[in-house]
Amino acid sequence: LTDLAALGTIADVVPLTGANRALVADGLAAMRAHPRAGIAALAGAAGVATDAITAERVAFALAPRLNAAGRMADPALSLELLLTSDVVRAEELARALDEHNRLRQAAESDLMDEAIAQAEKTYHTGDAALVVAGEGWHEGVRGIVASRLVERYGVPSIVFCVEEGVAQGSGRSVPGVDLYRALESVSARLLRFGGHPQAVGLALPADDLPWFRATLLDRLSQDAAGLPAPVLAIDAEVELSDLGVELAAELDTLEPFGHNNPRPLLATRGVFLNGRRAVGKTGAHLAFTAYDGVASVPGIMFRCVRIDDLLSYEATADVAFEFDVDQWQGSARPRLVARDIVTHTAPAQAPASQLVHDLFEHAEKIVAQGEYATIGEEESFHTKLVGVTFEGRQDVVAGLETGTPLRLVRERENEHDPNACALRDPRGAQVGFFNRRLAAVIAPLIDQGVEYDVTVANVTQSPDERTRGVNVLVTRRDLAGDRTCVEPARERRAELSELDGPALAGALREHLLGQHAPHPAQTEALESLAAGTSTLVVMATGRGKSYIFHHHAARLAIASDRASVFVYPLRALVADQAFHLQDTFAGIGCTVKTVTGETSAPERDEAFSALGEGTLDVVLTTPEFLEHHAARFAATGRVSFVVIDEAHHVGLSRAAHRPTYGRLGRALETLGHPVVLAVTATADTAVEAQIREVLGIERTVVDPTVRENLVLDDRRGTRDKEAFVASVAARGDKTIVYVNSRQRAVSLARVLHERVAATHDAVAFYTAGLSRTARHAIEAAFREGAIKTVVATSAFGEGVNVPDVRHVILYHMPFSAVEFNQMSGRAGRDGSLAKVHLLYGEADARINRSILRSLAPERDDIAALYLALKECATESGGSVEVTNSELAERLKKFRPTSSLDEKGVSVAIGILRELGLLDAEGTGSWRRLSLLPAPQVKLDLATSVRYAEGHEEVALFEEFAQWALTASADDLLHTFDRPILPRHASA
Repeated sequence: LTDLAALGTIADVVPLTGANRALVADGLAAMRAHPRAGIAALAGAAGVATDAITAERVAFALAPRLNAAGRMADPALSLELLLTSDVVRAEELARALDEHNRLRQAAESDLMDEAIAQAEKTYHTGDAALVVAGEGWHEGVRGIVASRLVERYGVPSIVFCVEEGVAQGSGRSVPGVDLYRALESVSARLLRFGGHPQAVGLALPADDLPWFRATLLDRLSQDAAGLPAPVLAIDAEVELSDLGVELAAELDTLEPFGHNNPRPLLATRGVFLNGRRAVGKTGAHLAFTAYDGVASVPGIMFRCVRIDDLLSYEATADVAFEFDVDQWQGSARPRLVARDIVTHTAPAQAPASQLVHDLFEHAEKIVAQGEYATIGEEESFHTKLVGVTFEGRQDVVAGLETGTPLRLVRERENEHDPNACALRDPRGAQVGFFNRRLAAVIAPLIDQGVEYDVTVANVTQSPDERTRGVNVLVTRRDLAGDRTCVEPARERRAELSELDGPALAGALREHLLGQHAPHPAQTEALESLAAGTSTLVVMATGRGKSYIFHHHAARLAIASDRASVFVYPLRALVADQAFHLQDTFAGIGCTVKTVTGETSAPERDEAFSALGEGTLDVVLTTPEFLEHHAARFAATGRVSFVVIDEAHHVGLSRAAHRPTYGRLGRALETLGHPVVLAVTATADTAVEAQIREVLGIERTVVDPTVRENLVLDDRRGTRDKEAFVASVAARGDKTIVYVNSRQRAVSLARVLHERVAATHDAVAFYTAGLSRTARHAIEAAFREGAIKTVVATSAFGEGVNVPDVRHVILYHMPFSAVEFNQMSGRAGRDGSLAKVHLLYGEADARINRSILRSLAPERDDIAALYLALKECATESGGSVEVTNSELAERLKKFRPTSSLDEKGVSVAIGILRELGLLDAEGTGSWRRLSLLPAPQVKLDLATSVRYAEGHEEVALFEEFAQWALTASADDLLHTFDRPILPRHASA
């Protein structure tokens, strides 16, 4: 059989004539003993040329079959190929070498299979080395196979080929283990050996193999003791989008690669292994496409040890690889040649697992709660009762006075609402109900034993004097009676008020900054304000503008009982800023409240009353509200400090950009010219001049610092956003992902929770719907590193001080340049490298536009709604009971092109009420609307603060969206990594 196999092999390589077959067969015995020496004679007998190429081809083909030892092929062939100028000869040599390579690959694969089969029987976990041996194994590939065994098992490996009683071996080692020195210690029984610490060659009698294996393992176990687990030395971490033909060409300039100059080893983290499949003759290689949501690069891992596990792995992985270009049929494709693939599993017990579990368990409830999400945690709040016009209750309401106590009754059997909370007067007569949304939050608390006191705040009357309404103050007894938090804060304020100026400043600095010291521009601005000088501060986003006015406002409140007004350009910003400022100021006994066009009339009245009485220290509002109500602020007699945030709008107001900002000078005059702090990151010379003129600014303070640690990753228009976010989150760095709705925050966080093993219990969502307790828990866990990724709305903003955020991802388009800058500026506040990734596109702009327009109905939509209400009133003969969805449908009769939805109808009703055209009582199924007599003069919609605020926000977004979609990456980066300074300041 051996002869026939060898004969067949020769026939495959050289043509055999019938006459020479016998001669060839006779020569096989001699070939078996000395295959290469007999090549020329054998080939001559076969009737072929006896040139070197033919001789090598025949010898190479016969060697494995005849158990012949020796090299794989003559290296002179390669040298000749490199040196020859004969094209025909070069092609002939190339073909021969290519055939050698294919045969070598086959021999290597066969030997690797046999070596692994033997290793699986003899190698045990913990062994210091691996020794395998076999007769007939091809000597030419044993060194390569030894290297493959090292990669697979992570220990020094030696492969022996046994022939005629002699075992000849090649060995490879691992870093830290000197294989050559180990051979020296047993050299007396070796026939020969040589090499260096990481690669050796040796020979010994085959009978000594058991002794050698036992002795080597014992010797190396001493050397390997205490060695760290083997690791791959990564030369650079890269993004998939960095990988291209150009990079491969640059890496090739580092050749020649070898022992002291290994091929560069790169790594990419958090990629999906798409299209996984087993390839190769035995299915031992893993082919895949690495994908990060933006870029995809083909990859392969030869002789993949964990191929079965990886074929079924769906989550993200980290890949260490050599990078090359796969040339195929005239095309060049970048390719990853994986050296290692690290998969991730969710930890059995992550630090924040219980917090994350609770979040997702209550996610739907959190999203649905809306404006009443945190009402259950409030000590007290105002609300308007519904249902007070039904069943003769107006007579009961007429007998109520401010301060009248009402009894709260839970009506669990109410057929209209199982959460119904009814209010009765001291005689037991029905007054009305909490609205459905409020009752849905309060009722479960009452059922758990929480008790509330309800008193009449005031009784309102419609302009036509036909109906009355009831506003009430609701106080939670357990919180109102527990002064454990309130009293220490009051005591702390009293203590601070006894300090002199420098001591108070130091205490406030510690409270607001902790152990950090303010930078020079902050100190200069505070000194200017303390001297009573109105000041403009220009510094980049994230450099601490808010610290300046928080500090000064607290100083004024504590030292002189003076109040402050903070003016922000958007209502959303007001709400986001207020949440954390209330907590911060509560610790020093100072109070903060938000008042905008969305604030109800009773709450407005309460705020102005508290401001005048000295129980409210800071009001957060919009420029529109301040302009409309400057006289009421002035009447309190306490406002001595006004902050104008994003003050560059003042400088641009002459170009019809945020005209309200341009009129703030009049509001300041009405207030009696308080000290003003204007803050912005953008004020060139012309803008600075306008700000100073309008606001009465006397001094400009600048901070020229450029945040050079920030990098902008421009991925605008990315289609597969979820995959990209998963890829970034899988890296395990602190990451904030900004989205534009509570629903998306929850759904995206859930995707990461389920698909990214590394962040399974280290991802949370954060929205305005969360309770105060949950917000603080998430912030603390993120700060400490127990939570790595937060998917958030803009609620995760000012006041959340986490300096080591490495990635900020703008998943959706922000609603304004202010949000863009604030969100982006949250990255890398510790000064270390951080990235801001932009994923938004035109589709996001359309979504935002739709959301904003529902909050700012057009004049024609409001007019159509008014006509629809008149029609309803005519049909019912008076007041109207109709839902928002019914109104949205009915108004299309008067304006078919209207796109006003239920939310838009709600806003429009609020505007009509503010204009005095409509009276509304209650919400939902309890609501009753009454039209009021129309004025004789044409109404200016801008007199409605809610209308003015909404339309300013729409106009601001349109300008921002155009810029955000078309600006260059550098321009986008420079809006938040550096300030734009007046010429004289930057010189």
